[in-house]
Amino acid sequence: MIKIVVLSGPMDGFEFRTDKSEITLGKDSQHIVALPLDPQVSQNHARITREGDEYWVEDTGSSNGTFVENQRVESKVVLPPETIFKMGRTALKLKAIQSPEDDTVVCKCGVKNSVFDKWCKNCGRELLSSG
Repeated sequence: MIKIVVLSGPMDGFEFRTDKSEITLGKDSQHIVALPLDPQVSQNHARITREGDEYWVEDTGSSNGTFVENQRVESKVVLPPETIFKMGRTALKLKAIQSPEDDTVVCKCGVKNSVFDKWCKNCGRELLSSG
């Protein structure tokens, strides 16, 4: 299981969790990592795939590009955990989930919730985590 954390941009603070070997990213809500609030993210922006113990990222023909450590992704490249990557105005980080603490979703209000919760137990905001 991994999580993708939004570090900055219009959806700052959101986390997406999945155990899928292919993770799609874009503005469209069908994606595992849906970023509808960033106007610079394309409908179908990028894809992350797991091959063995490694994750790879590739741009899927986006208008504004995908960047890993400020380098534009021209072909499929390795995306080590904890590496910052950017799409539009959004900076993200891929993290491996290894402990029970990682089975929480942090709401924008700062309160930790279970990955199985749909709504924040503190403020009632919908939790947009995917799992």
